[in-house]
Amino acid sequence: MTSATILRMRRGISRGLGAAAILVTAACGAGTPPNALAGKTPQQVLSVAIATAERFGSVHYILQTGGSSQQQTVIGDAGARQGAQTVVMGADKVEVLLIGTGAYLRGNAGGLKDVIGLPSATATQYAGKWISVQPSDSLYQGIARAVTLPDLLDEVKPSGRLASGGPETLGGHAVVGVRGGLSGATGGTTTFWVTTAPPAVPIGVDAQTTSAGGTASEVGAFSKWGERLRLTPPAGSVPYSGLSLPAK
Repeated sequence: MTSATILRMRRGISRGLGAAAILVTAACGAGTPPNALAGKTPQQVLSVAIATAERFGSVHYILQTGGSSQQQTVIGDAGARQGAQTVVMGADKVEVLLIGTGAYLRGNAGGLKDVIGLPSATATQYAGKWISVQPSDSLYQGIARAVTLPDLLDEVKPSGRLASGGPETLGGHAVVGVRGGLSGATGGTTTFWVTTAPPAVPIGVDAQTTSAGGTASEVGAFSKWGERLRLTPPAGSVPYSGLSLPAK
């Protein structure tokens, strides 16, 4: 994965992992609450879910991708303008933080090379060290777009012609599924699961896409809506601009 696509979620997903992976916040309540989405069109359900998510302003998430290529797990906490994310692809691992106008990343040699796109020698040299990335650095926009809540919602929400089904039960909660296309993908489909009980938050997503390289599938779970993010800049970070990078 190159720096231009740093930490972007891979497309696709299988429903089979969905129920086991869903993590739900206590805000969804217990018992048999009223159906806040009754009578709404698929577009209205999606609009309510996105508006609710934006109102809460932050979320914890887990995304798991599988397919013909190596599996990937992404765990993170996303806020409106800040976030933290850990990406694991086999033995490769990378952590990133966005705090204010500063971004930070740390990974093992494989993660810095295969996920971030650093040259092998540079990745080995800076493995395990925090690297600070400024807005003027080439990696910054990729990190900023990858770890914030608006971008997370844009990545996983369905697009195009929408359909809905349910209510049904997922993770012990009544949900409505809104199905549509994958944003930016051709031939992909995604289902956005929204709790019918107020405040009607998204609790999961599953998607699938097929290309010449095979079929990829992804399942995602959302929890802790409205959590307070406590992110601290790591001490002793190395500026990205000072890394030993080969001349272009």
